[in-house]
Amino acid sequence: MEKNNKTIGILGGMGPSASADLYSRIIKYSQRQYGAVQDCDYPPIVIVSLAMTGFDETGIVDEDSVKNQLIDGVKKLELAGAAFIIIACNTVHAFYDQMQLAVKIPILNIIEETKKKVLEAGFKKVGLFSSESTNKLGLYQNSFEQSGIKVVLANRDQ
Repeated sequence: MEKNNKTIGILGGMGPSASADLYSRIIKYSQRQYGAVQDCDYPPIVIVSLAMTGFDETGIVDEDSVKNQLIDGVKKLELAGAAFIIIACNTVHAFYDQMQLAVKIPILNIIEETKKKVLEAGFKKVGLFSSESTNKLGLYQNSFEQSGIKVVLANRDQ
């Protein structure tokens, strides 16, 4: 692995377990793909774990508060030297455009990256297992259907 790796910024805390899983996957990927063993073999990573407010069991209840916390988080990552930002939480991608406008570094969009893979694979229909709030926001449905991909949601009763 090159020793001049770019610093990865992880905006986490929206489901701390998802953030921890993402970090763990990056470590395992580095081992598999690049033979990382020593500390210097891994990419530098900065994590900002937000203790988010503005949510309840139904999803986002205070959009302005959530948006402001997310923008503050991505700015912290940029100031910390991240070359780009990744976010494990699907739901907060509802504020992707506002977050991206707040920083000069790229924020990878989990929905758009997933759509690229689906298109590369040639699928015209996909099943989506996600939170109720992600479903209600239609994040995947809106993006995928613009590209001719049908999204089938899991039925909670089955």
